[in-house]
Amino acid sequence: IVSSARRQLRRLHSLVEQLADVEPAASLPLIVSAMAEAVGVQRLCVHLLDESGPEPRLRRSATVGMTPGVNDGLELLAVGNGGGPPGEAAATGETVVVEDTRRDPLWRPLRWTDVVQPRSSWSVPIVGAAGVLGTISGYADTVGRPQADQLELVSLYASHAAAAIEKERLLADATRRNRMLETLRGVLDKLAGPQPAEGALAVALVALCRGLGADAIA
Repeated sequence: IVSSARRQLRRLHSLVEQLADVEPAASLPLIVSAMAEAVGVQRLCVHLLDESGPEPRLRRSATVGMTPGVNDGLELLAVGNGGGPPGEAAATGETVVVEDTRRDPLWRPLRWTDVVQPRSSWSVPIVGAAGVLGTISGYADTVGRPQADQLELVSLYASHAAAAIEKERLLADATRRNRMLETLRGVLDKLAGPQPAEGALAVALVALCRGLGADAIA
């Protein structure tokens, strides 16, 4: 037991060191790969909450050991019972375990197209400061529940995933704000230049169009 605990600590220390050296966008795949090795699960899938549409959805973000057909089936899931175990975990913020996929009705909404069907699964929510950010799901070839310490380990990795997701979003937001400020500064510089008002306005609109990434502006 002590040897196993030390091994997990070494893995976590190694993961933290690697996360410090990679770009935020590369952090989540790195965490998922490390978690798959730590918990001994060959098939993992991460879904992130997508609230851009009329209803929130879970969008597949990173996978380990999944076939292309299965990835397509897990691409977009509903939040709640309609999204299977990942959807239920996202809706409740609690870990959801399916001990036998052949008997549990919660499994039915998933379109698992692989010939080899998993016999059990679990889904753990990724919870950040503002709430649920997504889920991490594991799929096993045997019937039964994972051990309590395995789920605790998954939750620990999920907390690292939450930190990586929030860091990436903060960086993207800061980049977007900086781009907007540079655009405004360019527009104001053009308007304050020596050109007449009409000509300066035309030049400023060109700068605004480029800053917004628009095809045309009037």
